[in-house]
This record gives sequence, C-alpha cells and structure tokens, in this order.
Amino acid sequence: MFHNRSSDENADLVAPMLSIVVPAYNLTVPIQQCLRSISISGHGEERFEVVVVDDCSTDDTAERARQLIAELRLPGIVRSTSINSGVGEARKLGAQLARGRCIWFVDGDDVVTRPAVATALAMAAQLRDHEFGYFFQFERLDDIGNPMAGVRFRPGKLRDNEDVIVSYLRGTMSQLMWDKILPRHEILPHLSSRRTREEAQTMATYLPTVRRVRTSPIAAYGYRQRRGSLTNAAHYTATVLSSQAQKREELEILVANSASPRVKRAERAFWSRNAVSDALTLARIKGSVSQRDATYRWRDLIAFSRSAASGKSVLLAGSLKLSPRLFNLVMRKVRPQ
Repeated sequence: MFHNRSSDENADLVAPMLSIVVPAYNLTVPIQQCLRSISISGHGEERFEVVVVDDCSTDDTAERARQLIAELRLPGIVRSTSINSGVGEARKLGAQLARGRCIWFVDGDDVVTRPAVATALAMAAQLRDHEFGYFFQFERLDDIGNPMAGVRFRPGKLRDNEDVIVSYLRGTMSQLMWDKILPRHEILPHLSSRRTREEAQTMATYLPTVRRVRTSPIAAYGYRQRRGSLTNAAHYTATVLSSQAQKREELEILVANSASPRVKRAERAFWSRNAVSDALTLARIKGSVSQRDATYRWRDLIAFSRSAASGKSVLLAGSLKLSPRLFNLVMRKVRPQ
C-alpha cells in the first residue's frame, strides 16, 4: 500500500533529533509555502528532517514537494500512498518513515514561523521519557496567508498526569497534533487512522501515559483556515452531530484510570464546553457567525449568542443542562444591558 524507505537509504543517514512530518492532499501551492517556511526556519540547523506524505493527491502535490525539497536542499523525503486513506493514516505512515527522536506534525497547508525549528529542536532535546513539548499559542492566517487574531491557550503547570488530563478536559490544552513535539516511539502506537476526530482519539489513548508536559510560549505555528476546509456543509454538520458517541468513547479511555474529584469536575466542564462549541461550529457553517470570529473563546461565544436567537437558546439550554454555574455565567454575559 505504501512506498517505504529502503534499508540502504536509512543506513547512509544519521538519525536526526526531530522529524517534521507533513501530510498533504491536493495542496500544490500550499505545500510549497509550507516547505519554504520550514526551510527558512531551519536555516543553519542540521538535526532535523522533513517527511512529506502525499495522500494519493489527484494533482501534482508530490512532484512539487520533491522539486522544492531538492531546490531548497532540505533533508527530507516524499512518499505517496497508493489509495487516499485520510490524514490520520498519512500521519501514521510519516511517523513510521521518520527517523527522528521526536516528531512534529505540520499540516501541508500551514506554515511555521521563523523561530519554530530551532525552538522545536531545543524542546525535543530536553524531553525525557513520557514527556512531550507543547506550543500553547499559534498564529492564524486567512485563506491567502494574511494574519488574523492569534490563539493562546493557558495550560498552567503540567507537572504530572493529573495536571495534563485536567488541562485537556478543561480546554486549556488543545487536542491538536501540530502544536506538540512528540517522542516518536511513544506516540507511534497511539496514532489513529480514523477519518474523523483522529487527533482526539490519539490524545485520548496517549495522554494517560504522559507524566509531564514542557511548554513554550513561542508562536511556532501558522494555522491557515482555508475555505475548502468546510466544502460540504451538510456533511460537516452531520459529522458534528454524530461525534457525541466518539467523544464519549474518547473520554472513557482518557479518564478510565482516574477517579480524582478534580478530574471529574474537569470532565463535567468538558461537556459544558462541548455544548457551546458544537453550537458555535454549526452556527459558523450556517453563516450566523463569521469564520474570523469562530474560535472557542468567550468573546466569540457571546458574539454568537447575540447574533442568532436559536444560537442563544442552544447556548443557554446546553449550559443549563450541563452546569448550573456555567448557565449563570452565560446569563450574566448575554443578558441585555
């Protein structure tokens, strides 16, 4: 199914500290911008490699990536799947092909910032067993690469496994793959091939094994919100509405070995946040909230609740059902002045 490295190719190379794994599908132009940003950021660094996995694109994404890797003299390879398998499977293949001690997953339509590679390398060198690195803020870009408001999570201290689980449940640490520097041998068994919520499933099985997280305030990543990301609104709406069973399954795995009151409170907070974030996502698809404003911060949730009567009903009803304290807070925020 997949094209693999040859043993001779592996033998001639010294294992790097960091492998940047780039899954891509039909990204002829964005993949070039992505690789150029990695080249600029990694200038002068020698301890990293790039592994591009083309997920059976119908355009010339793979060929453009090969040409640019050669042109920029990036240490890296390009491999293609024989059938389109989804980003989860592409990430898994990239991790299998990678040789670095740690992995950084970078989506092919995004970019990295100038200090990113050096910072990621330094973080990778510090990691001990059962630790990973976390960039808790990132830049946002519009469809053509113009900067938008950045996003900053506030994870606090992540000194033990309970801290990690609680931060994840409360939404102060993301479920994303691309804001984390992950030990390759530790993350590889947990990588999900599922086509929906593959990142969340990966985190649900991986986080219980983590002892500590090392954080960095550097905005290393530029996330691009492309119009094509929501090409089929009806299908995406169905996906949002049908994901509840997957979320329940993920949380059962995540908290299976933790009975602490702190984790239980965080689990309740997760479902409260889930209600309003799903409502916001559906409103974004319907157009009652602009893409620019559609983030999971309170000001955006409040903007949503004021922009559509049905949105306010969903927001208030969901918060009342799941958390009276959250309901009271929302009421204070949305009550007409």
